Amino acid sequence: MLSLFGEEVVNLVDGVTKLTKISDTTAPHQKGLSKEERQAENLRKIFLAMAKDLRVIFIKLADRLHNMRTLSSLPENKQKSISMETIEIFAPMANRLGIWHIKNELEDLAFKYLEPGVYSTLMKEVDTRRAKSNKIFKEATELLNKELIKNDIKATIESRFKHYYGIYQKMNNKEKGLEEIYDFTALRVIVPTVSNCYGVLGIIHSIWVPLPDRIKDYIATPKANGYQSLHTTVFGPSGELMELQIRTWQMHRIDEFGIAAHWQYKEGWKDDRKFQKQITPFIQQLIDWQADLKDAKEFIQSLKMDFLNSQVFVFTPGGDLLDLPANSTPIDFAYRIHTEVGNKCVGAKVNSKIVPLNYKLQNGDIVEIITSNVSSGPSRDWMNICNTSSAKNKIRNWFKKEKREENILRGKEITDREIRKLRRIWRGFSKKDLFERVMKRYPAYNSEEEFLAAIGYGDIPVVQISKILREELDNIIGKIEEKKSDPTELSEKQERIDLSYDGENFIQVKDIKNLVIRVVRCCNPLPGEDIIGYITQGRGVSVHRRICHNFKFFSRYKERLIEVNWSLKKQKNVYPVQLLINGWDRPGMLNDLTSLLKDELINSRSISAYTERMGEAVVKIVIDVKDIQQLNNLIKKIKNINGITQVKRIVQEKKS
Repeated sequence: MLSLFGEEVVNLVDGVTKLTKISDTTAPHQKGLSKEERQAENLRKIFLAMAKDLRVIFIKLADRLHNMRTLSSLPENKQKSISMETIEIFAPMANRLGIWHIKNELEDLAFKYLEPGVYSTLMKEVDTRRAKSNKIFKEATELLNKELIKNDIKATIESRFKHYYGIYQKMNNKEKGLEEIYDFTALRVIVPTVSNCYGVLGIIHSIWVPLPDRIKDYIATPKANGYQSLHTTVFGPSGELMELQIRTWQMHRIDEFGIAAHWQYKEGWKDDRKFQKQITPFIQQLIDWQADLKDAKEFIQSLKMDFLNSQVFVFTPGGDLLDLPANSTPIDFAYRIHTEVGNKCVGAKVNSKIVPLNYKLQNGDIVEIITSNVSSGPSRDWMNICNTSSAKNKIRNWFKKEKREENILRGKEITDREIRKLRRIWRGFSKKDLFERVMKRYPAYNSEEEFLAAIGYGDIPVVQISKILREELDNIIGKIEEKKSDPTELSEKQERIDLSYDGENFIQVKDIKNLVIRVVRCCNPLPGEDIIGYITQGRGVSVHRRICHNFKFFSRYKERLIEVNWSLKKQKNVYPVQLLINGWDRPGMLNDLTSLLKDELINSRSISAYTERMGEAVVKIVIDVKDIQQLNNLIKKIKNINGITQVKRIVQEKKS
C-alpha cells in the first residue's frame, strides 16, 4: 500500500483501522482485554489518529454513517449496541466539529433503532405539523422577500427542519409536548455580507414583533465548533411563533460542512492555518490524555464528559471565548488555561466579583483566576469540586509528583482503615497476607511504596481497593471452608424437599393432548423459564429447564425430547422454590428477611437458620412464587439487606 499510494494515505487508512492485537507496550492491566475494552482501545486509536490528521475523523464519520444506513441487516442486539455507540460518541463528535448534516442523520438513524415505537409515532406527528405549517412559511417567505428586494438586499430564503431526535431531546429536556415546540421548522436567510445580516435582522423586526429573550448573536460570539448566525424568534403572519436564522454564504458553508469547510482541494489537501490554530486546544487535549490516561475506557469516558456533552461558554478577561462542559467550576477553567494556572490558583473572580471555587460557571461569564507563586498547590478537596476529567487528572498528577511521601502515608492509612473494617467480619486473617494478595492484583506497580502512593494520590480508587480486599478475604475464608460440600447441591444424607407437582393443567405439549405431565424437582422450573419435555418410560412427560443438569443425559435420547410451553390460559397460582442465603450474622437479619417476604406478599413454607463458626449466617427457606420474574426481583431485594453476601436458588440434583 505504501508503494502504491504513499505514506499519507497509509497513515489515514491506519487511523481508521481497528486493532487486531494489543501491542507489546500495552500496560499489564490491559492484557487480555474484554470486548468492551477492545472497542474502547479502537476508539482511542481513531481519536489519537485524528489529532495527527483531521481527515481521519471525516473518513470514520462517513464510515459510521454508511454502517447506520445499512444497519437493518444486523441482529437486534447489534443494532442497539452500534446505535448506542453512535449516539454517545460519533454523533456528538460530528456536532463538536460542526458537521451538522452528518450529526443529524446519525442521531435520527440511532433513534430509530433505540426507540422504534417512539420514533415512528413522533415522525408521523411531526410530518403532519410540518405539512400544516408549509402554508404559513410560504406566506412569510413571500412577505420577507418583498421587503428585502425593496432594500436592495440579495438573499436566498429556505426552510430548515429540526431533525426528529433534536425534537425528541427538546421535548424531554424541556418536559414539553410537541404542540409546545415551535422551532421544529425555521426560515433561513442567506446573504452576501455580515452587514447584510444585521440589516436583514432589522427588516424582520420591522415586519414582525420579536421575542426579546430569543435574539442570539452567534456572529459576534461564534460557537466553539465555528457556527455563526443571527437567531431571532418572532410572532409570524398568523400570530404563531416562528424562528429565523440569518447568515452569510461562508457561514452557511461552515454550518453545512463544519471543519471540513476549512479544507481545500488544490493539487491535494491543504489545511487552513487559521482554523488549525482555532482547533489546537481540542487536539492538544487528546494528546495530553494519551500521555496521562493509560486506560482506554477512562480515555473514552473523559472524551464523552469533557468534549461531547453539553457545553458552557465563558470568556477570559482578555475576551477570548472558552467552552467547558456544563457544571464546570473556576478550577476547571484554570486548568483549561494552563496546568500551572490551576496548580497556583488561590481564588477566582466571575464578572469582577469574588466567587467560591465550587461556583458553577454560566454562559457569558467573564472568569479571572487569582494565582500566587507561594501557593501550596491544589487541595485534595478540589477532586470533588471540579467537573472535568482533565482537571482531575492534572490535580492527581500534581499529588503524584509533588507529594510522594504524603501519598504513601495516605495510601497506608486508606488500606489500614479498609482492613480494620474487615476485622469486624472475621479476625482470623493475617493483615500482611491479605495486603500481599491485593497487591498481586496490580502487577503494574513494582514496589509496595509505589502501590501505596498510587492509592494515596487517587490513581487506584478507594472503592476499588475496598472491593478487592473483600474479594481476597472471601478467597481466604473459601480455602478454609473448601472441604465443605457445595451447599446448592444437596447430598443423599441431607434433607430433600419434594418440590415436584403435576403439570398437565399448566404445561402445553404441542399438538398432543391427555398426556401425564410432571414438573420434576431436579431443576424446579418456573413460568417464564425456557423448558423442555422428556418422554419417560411409563411415567408420562417430565418437564425440565433447558439448563437443567440432567439435560446432558436427555440429549443422548433426542427422539424422546418434546417441545413444551407454559399455558397462557391457565396457571398454577404459586410455585415452590428453595433458596440458600448467606451473610454475616447480625441481630435482626432474620427479621429483615421475613419482613421483606411479608411486604412482597410472598408465603414461606419453611425456614431454617444457623450460624457457622466464623460468624457466617446460613438461611434455608422454601417460598411460593408466581414466576421467574417475581423470584428474580425478590433475590435482588434480599441481596440489598444489610449483611447478606449471597443468595442462591437450590436445585436438588446430584453431581454427575
